[in-house]
Amino acid sequence: MTLIKDFYGWRFLEYVWLIFSVSFIFLMSLILPGNTVLGIVSAIANILCVVLVAKGRISNFFWGILGVVCYGYLAYQQRYYGNMLLNWCYYLPLQFVGFYLWYKHIDKQKEAVNKNYLSWKARILFGFIIAALSLIFSYFLARYHDGMPFPDALTTLLSLFGMLLMVNRFAEQWFVWISSNFISVYMWWVPLLQHQPGAAATFAMWTIFLINSFYGCYAWLNNSQKREYAV
Repeated sequence: MTLIKDFYGWRFLEYVWLIFSVSFIFLMSLILPGNTVLGIVSAIANILCVVLVAKGRISNFFWGILGVVCYGYLAYQQRYYGNMLLNWCYYLPLQFVGFYLWYKHIDKQKEAVNKNYLSWKARILFGFIIAALSLIFSYFLARYHDGMPFPDALTTLLSLFGMLLMVNRFAEQWFVWISSNFISVYMWWVPLLQHQPGAAATFAMWTIFLINSFYGCYAWLNNSQKREYAV
């Protein structure tokens, strides 16, 4: 069964990282206020998802489905409407698209997905598009009394492009995730200080996401053959 098999054959330190990540969620949930069962489930499912993405394992999409459904509701509770729409209207359907695209490009020997690279032209273009759309989107979010208009808009746009790069197997996704996760840590630090429901586990989740995105960047940039794609 892929859900179990995809955890086989890892390096010792990778198992340590996985166990630490899940344990960290439980520990933070016990120590910090603002904890709910939904927040814990969301955090653990999403952590399993991103760790498996870093490993290039296709079962990440199963955990991704569970994670985005739960997290979307948590974002709704905090009035982070951009993140709510991102998870329910974009991440959720792309879990199925991503599974199909990854399944077509699995390396049978390594049991991991083959990886691609963007051209420098495409990288610069993506950067300009993200910056411009974030400014526009933040204006509309502010009109609907969003909790943090610009950070919410920026993380939403970064995540839109990050997910697009992920399902198409581009290693540059990890630079996008690093930026998005860093901002998201700040966004959930504020509700944590206010003892908001689900904030503790969610803050811990984004902290793990940030650390894991550096590992994913290293793993994907050092273990694949470069294929330049221009836009």
